[in-house]
Amino acid sequence: MSSTSASPIATTGLTLGPLLLLLCVLTDPPGGMSEAAWSATGLTLLMAVWWATEAIPIPATSLLPILLIPVLDIGTLTSATSPYANPVIFFSSAALSLAWPCSNGICTVVSP
Repeated sequence: MSSTSASPIATTGLTLGPLLLLLCVLTDPPGGMSEAAWSATGLTLLMAVWWATEAIPIPATSLLPILLIPVLDIGTLTSATSPYANPVIFFSSAALSLAWPCSNGICTVVSP
């Protein structure tokens, strides 16, 4: 049985991302910036680090705003989830769902 371990870069990102978020949440915002904007900056830094280092799977990283926007008091759950309901997202999901069988060799062309 083989064990898999995270790369050193992913491990660093897993630690660095939350530290940057905590830094933004626990410190005062720079001149003229609101608390919500400073918290959003921390969330952006967390997501950027996790995306760049692939500390967790990228699809999981993309769902962080749904959880953290209400928790950090940046906005409401509705404001956090409404971008995910964009018609383009649904179109892309449908197109990928239809294309998946062909990419796995399930769709084959049978010649007469």
